[in-house]
Amino acid sequence: MSIKTIFLDIDGVLVLNEAGEPHPENAHPFDKECVRALNEILNETNAIIILSSTWKKVWDLKRLDFIFKFNGVVKSPLDITDDLNNREKEITDYVQRKRITDFVILDDMDLVIFPKHFVRCNMHEGLKQEGVKERTISILKKSFDPLKVN
Repeated sequence: MSIKTIFLDIDGVLVLNEAGEPHPENAHPFDKECVRALNEILNETNAIIILSSTWKKVWDLKRLDFIFKFNGVVKSPLDITDDLNNREKEITDYVQRKRITDFVILDDMDLVIFPKHFVRCNMHEGLKQEGVKERTISILKKSFDPLKVN
């Protein structure tokens, strides 16, 4: 059985303020309702987080752990995708290298890879957008190999 994995973007998924105003402690406040939705997804599916966000270019895993805990997220990212300057290539590379089959991609960009595994968030609503949490949980509870043609 494969580990359930969330490829997580942050801006437009957890952080909704476009000004990007950091907290005085540089913890970049996540939207509380989005955090609640992510925590429900994590608790219900026992998924791990792999960061696909450009935040990986700014923060290391130790700092990301602090930011996630500061914002009340029940799990922190365990890893990041490689920086290939193309999110679709980065996620595809990670899925292939690690042979991941049970995953979901949460992003506000319109990615065309792995359509059965992709949930697009509205950048103004993020994870609190109607139906996003439920669709994410549904994808993580299904099991199919994304590298095989159906």
